[in-house]
Amino acid sequence: MRIIDLSRNLDTNTPPFPGDNEVEICVTQSKGKQTSGEEGYLNASTICFSLHTGTHMDAPFHFFNGQPTIDQIPLESCIGPAIRLDLTNRYQQTEIDTGDLFPYQTLINQQQNILIETGWGEQWKTQKYFTDYPVLTENAAEFLLSCGVKLIGIDTPSVDKHPHLAHQVLLGRKILILENLAHLDQLPDTSFQLIALPLKITGRDGSPVRAVARIEE
Repeated sequence: MRIIDLSRNLDTNTPPFPGDNEVEICVTQSKGKQTSGEEGYLNASTICFSLHTGTHMDAPFHFFNGQPTIDQIPLESCIGPAIRLDLTNRYQQTEIDTGDLFPYQTLINQQQNILIETGWGEQWKTQKYFTDYPVLTENAAEFLLSCGVKLIGIDTPSVDKHPHLAHQVLLGRKILILENLAHLDQLPDTSFQLIALPLKITGRDGSPVRAVARIEE
């Protein structure tokens, strides 16, 4: 079995989505300590950041009051077989539309968890990462919905831009969204096991995740 980490590092150099606060990590304790008669060390910290920083999951509550919050997401929805759609040849496109997904319809119909590789992850920490990324159109989101998809992940900061029509289509039907995924180019062309567990943050709209792929070899 092989494990591939699909997550971005979360630290003070992790770029936040424009308008969000930067990641702040404060060391609250860092000192020597007596432990059972031996010298030890105690380290403790606090962290402050937007729940949509780095690799994270959007809950339906992100766009819809009254819809499930991140702590209400069933764990079985966060673990399961998945496939990668290699759309890196659309790297220079501004949109991913139905026509780009249609050739993969048979493959998509076979899985409920879809990770879309656009190649945009190569722009991580560049100035244009948050401005020029390709987005899913409303029609593309509707197409994935019609294929029975339950979770969609992507290697961009968001599945769309204002007015967030893809978010509304997907989250309105309780389809989970993973954003800022990394290392999708290391995934196989065959199905693999996806694990992306959010923190159990009561009543809120999203959470960072440690997303990994488990590959049987």
